[in-house]
Amino acid sequence: MKIAALTQLLTRMQTLRFSAASTDEWRQVDVSVISPEGAAVVALRCETLYLTVHLADSVLNSLTERLPCHAVVVDLAGNFP
Repeated sequence: MKIAALTQLLTRMQTLRFSAASTDEWRQVDVSVISPEGAAVVALRCETLYLTVHLADSVLNSLTERLPCHAVVVDLAGNFP
């Protein structure tokens, strides 16, 4: 059973789609890379948000308020004390 689960996980990881393009492509990819400016307008549907730059409090509040209740925020930039 564990081998089947790992095989499915590996297959999923090999088919991830990334994009740093316009908002038109965000719904068609698995991982989107956005700027702090783009973060203010994106309609979040993500379950994990990686913060790699310091964000203004207003942008940070806007982002976290729109995340699903089960979302995880990985703060690599020290936005949260």
